[in-house]
Amino acid sequence: MLVLSAATIISSILPFPFPASVLGMVLLYMLLEIGWLKLSYIEDTAGFFLNNMAFFFIPAGVGLITTFTALKQHGVAFIIIVIISTLVVMGVTAGVVDRLIRRAQRTGFRLHRKKLKNNSN
Repeated sequence: MLVLSAATIISSILPFPFPASVLGMVLLYMLLEIGWLKLSYIEDTAGFFLNNMAFFFIPAGVGLITTFTALKQHGVAFIIIVIISTLVVMGVTAGVVDRLIRRAQRTGFRLHRKKLKNNSN
């Protein structure tokens, strides 16, 4: 909660609009990487949110149902936009990952992954 609060303050100070939630995730990642925040402090909460992620999409689904008339009128345009934006995001993500992997190989940086505890027992 403190990370999101800090991100909200930083986001309001920035001279351009930037979502506080995205900035909060970046801050959280940075705190984990530099060791100021230990994974054990947040892994139970993160596991809860990951295990219940589908529940958090219900409001978005209800929002789609309430705007069904707009979707019906402009359905083809929405589908085209969704397909194009998905392809763009996938392409940009692949490009960034490719560059990061090449840079890691060139500099000898060892890639590692931290695992969250699985709370699905």
